[in-house]
Amino acid sequence: MTSDVFISYSSKDANVAEAACKAMEAAGLHCWIAPRDIFAGEDWPGAILRGIHTSRVMVLIFSASANTSNQIKREVERAVNRGVPVIPFRIEDLQPSPNLEFFISTPHWLDAYMPPIEEHFTALAQAVQRLLERLPEEAPPGIERGVPAKRGDGYRRDGYGPGRRQERERPGRGVLMAAMLVLIASVFGFAGCWFGIEKPKQEAEHRKLEAAEADQQRERILAEAEKAKAEAEAERAEVELEKAKLAAASAAPEPTAAPPAGAGGWFLFPDVRNRYLRRSELGGLTTDQLWRWRNEIYARYGLIFSSARGRALARSLGESYVPRDPDQDRVYSAMTPADKANVDLINALENGQ
Repeated sequence: MTSDVFISYSSKDANVAEAACKAMEAAGLHCWIAPRDIFAGEDWPGAILRGIHTSRVMVLIFSASANTSNQIKREVERAVNRGVPVIPFRIEDLQPSPNLEFFISTPHWLDAYMPPIEEHFTALAQAVQRLLERLPEEAPPGIERGVPAKRGDGYRRDGYGPGRRQERERPGRGVLMAAMLVLIASVFGFAGCWFGIEKPKQEAEHRKLEAAEADQQRERILAEAEKAKAEAEAERAEVELEKAKLAAASAAPEPTAAPPAGAGGWFLFPDVRNRYLRRSELGGLTTDQLWRWRNEIYARYGLIFSSARGRALARSLGESYVPRDPDQDRVYSAMTPADKANVDLINALENGQ
């Protein structure tokens, strides 16, 4: 479908472009404006070229945004190359950039930067109508020439002016077929572009993400292995330290009598299961010896130690230690009254009481 006017504008000037379109169509001019006149699913660049090629005049909404827009430059260049006259509608007081000046330095400018801008829309519509009347009377492709209309009632002699809009909006079968072919070609072109460019690109991005995730997983595994190794080394160091402390404690003179024969030195006080210790018996023990004696009592009842130091003590006791229960309170409840009292006494001495 052929249009009288193609409206070229920057997206930042959409309100002005739509208002200009409304004013010119109210004056009987048929306008082509994006995105209104782009078919659903139609390729945007192809639609713009179609709009320029099927329009007789281009109105450029000229502003600072349009002056620096590469898209506007391409649209004006296409119009000039097709021989479509360009009417710059200047809504800001500025000179065109060199890229635009090459194409629009000769046409007549319409200055509309003095408010109110609505008054300039009427002048724009009149300028377009005057320019259309001076254009050759040969009908553009796809337009059936009608019977010349009378002058003075908004019709033009060429038979395809504002008074013939209904005829222009009823394209022939060939035009419809051409439009359908363009639409089908656009769809297949888009699909081919996607499968040829976008899909391989997405697959490459997917492979890149998978490689990054694999690297992260490998780094996590290495970090966990290093952490486990460090913990094992720390535990071995605690065991060795505990052994050294036990050796030093056994070498130091004991404040009480040595364990009786056959006891194997497993307990500091092997005979106290039902005997209450006196504070004087424990007064000469070091802090480490008090800790060991208190935990030996727990170990005798099978407490499963949660600390690394406690586990080291349990390993040092060998087969004599039989783990049974990790709950310290439950193990304490199972003790004899003498062992409970001894644990409480050692706790008091460890806390300086």
